[in-house]
Amino acid sequence: MAGEIIYINEDRTLEGNFHFASEKLVNYRVDNKNYEAEIITSSDPKEIKVRINGKTHHISIQTELDVLISNMGLNIINKPNAGNINSPMPGLVIDIFIKEGDVVDEDQPLVILEAMKMENIIKANGKGVVKSIKIKKGDKVEKAQLMIEIDSEA
Repeated sequence: MAGEIIYINEDRTLEGNFHFASEKLVNYRVDNKNYEAEIITSSDPKEIKVRINGKTHHISIQTELDVLISNMGLNIINKPNAGNINSPMPGLVIDIFIKEGDVVDEDQPLVILEAMKMENIIKANGKGVVKSIKIKKGDKVEKAQLMIEIDSEA
């Protein structure tokens, strides 16, 4: 693997080129100087700890594509909070699996909504506590109607 070094020790930004010489060595070039570093750990090929002149450094390797993805915010991975549950489509509430005060987890079934003669299971977006249920079995709901309030901070 070869590419660009963008961060070293998270407090200095350097740009340069690198390549893995072996499983234990990485060679890199920064500011027209060549360096060789001993790889201490490398569980992620883009995040490595190296030893240079007896000092341990953390190196984050990013290519131009990685930088572009980061600048666009597409690399942000957050565990979703449950938040409120709105109806994704008009339909009829067939069943409700939760009650106020219940703790819900991501992908937990909450409601069965019938739309266009198909039953759709509406699931939680993340972990939270059911604050209030705005619907009941047999209700007709409109698209984007608030069905369940979930406190994701609890």
